[in-house]
Amino acid sequence: ATGEVRESISNYAYSNLPHILPILLSLSGSLFIYNGVINRSKWYNIVIGCLLIAIAFTPHLDYPIMHYIFAGVFFIFSAFVMIFYSSKKQRLMKIIAASIIIISVFASFVLKLFSIFIAEWIAIIPISIHFLGESLGKID
Repeated sequence: ATGEVRESISNYAYSNLPHILPILLSLSGSLFIYNGVINRSKWYNIVIGCLLIAIAFTPHLDYPIMHYIFAGVFFIFSAFVMIFYSSKKQRLMKIIAASIIIISVFASFVLKLFSIFIAEWIAIIPISIHFLGESLGKID
């Protein structure tokens, strides 16, 4: 909202508009939870929604251990869901997408190839495509 680019998505909690990030994460989390409650076979969306809300309520500079645990579990669990709750026909595509998530986070945190901000955006793209495609009935 202010035009600045921060080192990570989580760091926007410390911007001039600190309320925007928790609102967006809480809204996203609530939508995941709602989807999981309405579609009982997608119980995993309740977990993903709770993780997003937990990320929103544990800013990374104030609660670093909890924040990174919630964020790490969010990315790993999202990759897990993509692979294990897909048809055999789409499994290879989901493995590739999940690999992008894991590799981007690894490349940022371990190899220091690019910022956490870039890694998060790279990881969010396959997650978003998966859940949007699933909601539209285009992928399973």
